[in-house]
Amino acid sequence: MSVEGTHVTSDRSSVTMTVRFRLEDPVTLLNPRVCLIVLEDDPQGTTYKHINRGVYQQYVTLTNPGDESVVTHEFTPLGGDYWNLENIECVALIQSQSTKEVYQAGRLPLKPDFEFAWDSPILSIPQGNGTAQFEGTLLNSGEETDHFTLELDNTFGWPTEFMVEGEGGYHTTPSSVALNPAEAVQIYMQVITDGEVRIGEGFLDVTSQVSERTQHTGARVFNGSPAIMMVEDDGFRPNEPPIHAALDAGGYLYDNWAVYDEHNDTRPAFEDMNGYDLVLWHRGFDAGGMDPDDEQALMDYMDTGGALIFSNQDFLSWAHTAAFAEDYLGVASYDSNVGTGSSAQGVPGDPITNGMDFDLYYQYGSWNRADGITPNAIGTGILNSDGYGIGVRADNGGARGILFSYGLNAMDGDSPTGPWPETELLILRSIDWVLEPISQAVPDQVVVSVPSQISGITPNPLSFNRGDGSTTIRLRISGRASEAPMSLDLVDLNGRLVRDLMREPLPAGVATASWNGQDEGGRPVGAGIYYIRFTTVEGKHNAKVVVLR
Repeated sequence: MSVEGTHVTSDRSSVTMTVRFRLEDPVTLLNPRVCLIVLEDDPQGTTYKHINRGVYQQYVTLTNPGDESVVTHEFTPLGGDYWNLENIECVALIQSQSTKEVYQAGRLPLKPDFEFAWDSPILSIPQGNGTAQFEGTLLNSGEETDHFTLELDNTFGWPTEFMVEGEGGYHTTPSSVALNPAEAVQIYMQVITDGEVRIGEGFLDVTSQVSERTQHTGARVFNGSPAIMMVEDDGFRPNEPPIHAALDAGGYLYDNWAVYDEHNDTRPAFEDMNGYDLVLWHRGFDAGGMDPDDEQALMDYMDTGGALIFSNQDFLSWAHTAAFAEDYLGVASYDSNVGTGSSAQGVPGDPITNGMDFDLYYQYGSWNRADGITPNAIGTGILNSDGYGIGVRADNGGARGILFSYGLNAMDGDSPTGPWPETELLILRSIDWVLEPISQAVPDQVVVSVPSQISGITPNPLSFNRGDGSTTIRLRISGRASEAPMSLDLVDLNGRLVRDLMREPLPAGVATASWNGQDEGGRPVGAGIYYIRFTTVEGKHNAKVVVLR
């Protein structure tokens, strides 16, 4: 009996096992049953090993020497999470259902075949009647030349076409492209919408000839509304109805991420938020801090221009990332856990809270755990209670954010089943403000025609197969940015730092930097997709670079 993992392919969202079982000797197998298993080491450390993350069983028939049976199954992580492939191990075995005797078993190595992903899987056409332009990269990450078939699965309900880089134009018929190992090609798709307010979802299927794996890659269009993710992070408490009611009253389309009820206490990662125009994150009365990884995911999201409305009482009192509070939420300092009074007042002339004065209600005193906020230079106080600031809006030149240091559901608390007019007004005004065109937030005396940014990367892809030694990164630097610290980093698809490329101020104008394809330790990075991240006082600008080996 032999067990051969013909293909164990994977990306971060699935692991596909294709295993061939072959009877070598003239023996009788009693009710043979195949078992495919995905194991994971403890992602938080080394306490637990080989946690069972998925099992698939299938009966097979193997009677005569030479008989073969090929079994394929795709495993996906629970709760919409992503695999940490470094911790994953695959095992296949065949055993007797009658006696439980294991005839043969083996560990199967992961064999990469290809990677395909949209730069942003979510786009919005807020006014409707527009064209959503998706762009992605297909990379042959296998060890041999492969032929890929791309086929449109148009379930959008709108006219949709796609095109492979080098083709003459958009079309709806399947495409075929051959790629050498570590070779990549750009893929484009356009969706032409109408005036109907709805979310449309469609797919592009990519099939490898070598592994025979098909990846069903989705893309979503929010038409007639900005794309909003509502995060319910209130534990088991039903604190979110006033927020949902406000979004519904505004006619907004949104996805709901229920941390406790639907995602096994897992908060959204950058990959989950990427593409949304706004994340509305509500913790209600579930006071406490955020994990550093969650805060980093929000900073990465806002670095792409995403807006944030964040309601989290007692957040500042817990350990938190200073950069998140200061550079994204506009907090200079805070008074820990001061609570709120029985009411809150808006700031005259403020675009969000002008004229607002509403009651605050807590069923138990222990639930009243607001922090008092003092805003910094990019922040503006918008709500006060008993002499403390409990709301601040911030514009860092790249993204806008609002922090409420109390649970929004404390408003209109005497009407637990609604309506919630004060909550609705506050949220709808907040959405209007954070989704306004982003200002550059520069002093009047500084004239900036465009913000500092990465203006080009050459060559790109960076191909070591053809002898490229390094890539040149062109930077455009404004006068305001030249007077403050700046940095240039290389990060991977998960936002993890790979290489610190530059940390020094540069004069206004045009500058260049270079990267030789190595990580911080001087080791060549693997083939794949990376991002150059340019950080200045005006915010962050990212540009994609593809490495081929």
